[in-house]
Amino acid sequence: MRLVIWHTDPYPTAPGVYLGAFPRLGHHVTWVISTEGERHQTLVREEGGVRTIEIQRPRDVDLAWPWGALVNRWNKLVRLFAKIAWMRRLLSEHPDLFQVRELVTEGTIALPLARGERVPFAFQWDFPHYEAALFEMGQEGSRNLLRALHLRWVIGMRGRILRGADLVLPISDGLAEIARDRHGVDPWRLVPFPVGVARDSLERARRGTPHPRAAGLLGQPVVTYLGNLDAVRQPSFLFDVFAAVLEEVPDAWLLLVGRANPGVERLLADHPARARVVFTGYVPHADVPATIAQARVGVYAVPLTDPYGIYRTCSPLKVVEYMACGLPVVASHVEDAEKMLGESGGGVCVDNLPRAFARALVAYLRDPAAASAAGEKGRAYIERFRVFEALAREVEASYERLLATGRPASPASPLLAGRRLEISRLAAAS
Repeated sequence: MRLVIWHTDPYPTAPGVYLGAFPRLGHHVTWVISTEGERHQTLVREEGGVRTIEIQRPRDVDLAWPWGALVNRWNKLVRLFAKIAWMRRLLSEHPDLFQVRELVTEGTIALPLARGERVPFAFQWDFPHYEAALFEMGQEGSRNLLRALHLRWVIGMRGRILRGADLVLPISDGLAEIARDRHGVDPWRLVPFPVGVARDSLERARRGTPHPRAAGLLGQPVVTYLGNLDAVRQPSFLFDVFAAVLEEVPDAWLLLVGRANPGVERLLADHPARARVVFTGYVPHADVPATIAQARVGVYAVPLTDPYGIYRTCSPLKVVEYMACGLPVVASHVEDAEKMLGESGGGVCVDNLPRAFARALVAYLRDPAAASAAGEKGRAYIERFRVFEALAREVEASYERLLATGRPASPASPLLAGRRLEISRLAAAS
């Protein structure tokens, strides 16, 4: 197949699938990205079955208002016209599929252009960004009516793209159900595409070099949290969970692998658990597996109280990376985490209560053999179902069904059975 993938996002799953696994399966990929440089230009290069098209614009200038804003907006507009020209050019080549990831503006433009060229159009949907922004506004008490109206308008535009696409690749079964139930997407067009890891992540966990601040923790009762901490993720809940753990296992450690903003650091400075917390700060992605492998158990605690299902319907990369490194996982009731941990036996999901999390974490901390056994089950599951090669085969099959029958979903898809996700309805205006 010849595929055009219009991509954005630093996370590794899509690049791992399309730049790594797909060429090995014999497909040719045109990978289109947007970057910033010194001037307007487009860089084209081809290597290993992948043609990369990098559409650049000048970096934002720091001039007094309104001149800086005018210059920056002009540069973005110029690049937008360059993108449209490249869309037309690539569609005129009649690839087997034209796919856009997350980008509403690009998706709105590309959908009718693809229709005109009779090229199947796919949209990859990874996260309800605009619903998350609305929820944050509500949490902050913001009354910015214009911003709220704009966000709802963008949600509506994204809904039109979802309904018009020949194939929609939501990141989880839960987000697929939202596409079906809230946005009216034909379930035959929905194929979940969750996150995954490189196969060598499993080996790097065993033989890689951990971050220096984590290197001395191996063999101790360590709970790890992977990822940058910010206020939206309610870090105070994580710290309360660990405080409850310390009541049962006083020599436990909490290893935080990633950055924390100053507000989170101030919050932790006054917390009773502070003395047993180790911050690594930024860790290069190649060193993450060996760093978190110093722990005995991974924790994934996220807020689940929003009416949009923001985190409940995600596909948690943290959980996949913990499992790939052989760690058992204690997680919130996120659908994809429930699926992975339930099917593998690689951990448990618990209610969002500090004591519930603490009980599950303490059980693993006190029984290293049980933790290791659960971790090995999780690792085997990831190697079978969530490495890039496994995900590539699933997505490849959906493309083949689309091209052969016009119906990319597998007849066995649970989405076709009409199951409903138990999340509050989105506000009517969205």
